[in-house]
Amino acid sequence: MNNIAMRNLFPSSGAVSADTPSRQDRLAALRREIDVGEGYRSPVENHGLAFGVPQIDAHLPRGLEMQGLHDIAPTDYRAMPAAMGFLLATTVCFLRQRKGLVLWPLLKTTDTLFGAPYAPGLARMGLDPGRVLIVRCRTRQEILWVMEEGAKLGGLAAILGTRPERMDLTASRRLKLAAAPSHTPILLLRTPQDTNPSAALTRWRIAPALTAQNEIAPSAITRWSVVLEEARGGRSGHWIMEWDHVALRFRLAADVSDRAAPQARRRIA
Repeated sequence: MNNIAMRNLFPSSGAVSADTPSRQDRLAALRREIDVGEGYRSPVENHGLAFGVPQIDAHLPRGLEMQGLHDIAPTDYRAMPAAMGFLLATTVCFLRQRKGLVLWPLLKTTDTLFGAPYAPGLARMGLDPGRVLIVRCRTRQEILWVMEEGAKLGGLAAILGTRPERMDLTASRRLKLAAAPSHTPILLLRTPQDTNPSAALTRWRIAPALTAQNEIAPSAITRWSVVLEEARGGRSGHWIMEWDHVALRFRLAADVSDRAAPQARRRIA
């Protein structure tokens, strides 16, 4: 992961020593990393992200709004990688529309779960590892602090994070308020058992879906069952969505009956 912008802004473990940087020092370091990453601050944008799929965009009149939270959860624990894949694909769409880095605070113990971010894997999804700023944190509360301060600083394309299981509505609102002035989208991965209230503008539920065989590029498509559970100013929906790793775009999966129709017509002929 040498080509990922990795920064350890937090002590690894144990008591805080006299040499441990203060929160002000860590915040200053975070600000320098964001400024150096692109050399400028991204312009404020007053619109949302369109998925480019009319059937889905019709449910989100304002798009996936920039200035707020978006919760993404798996249907169960086994679907966590699928939810992460959907989150990363959405991040790629934001990066194509916005300039700046992606801030991604992670727990130091993340490696023991589904693995740490892997640069070639991120690149395969279309996410440039050079635009990812990873901050290693000791606790989930530190993750919330990094996300909130990063949103206040501005100049970021997006912020990724994981919702603490005990995250209350107040903490959720703090993130939302921090993201509003800088128009910074925050994508939060929610655990499947987390049913706590949230100030998120949209809430998604993701499960893996069987991908049709592609003889030309077998691994070029990722498919999910996607449920939009809640959307402020929009309406819920359910789709089978695909991510094209070559074109770097979402699309609806072709209906099985549509694929079978040409074969049926040939048999009739």
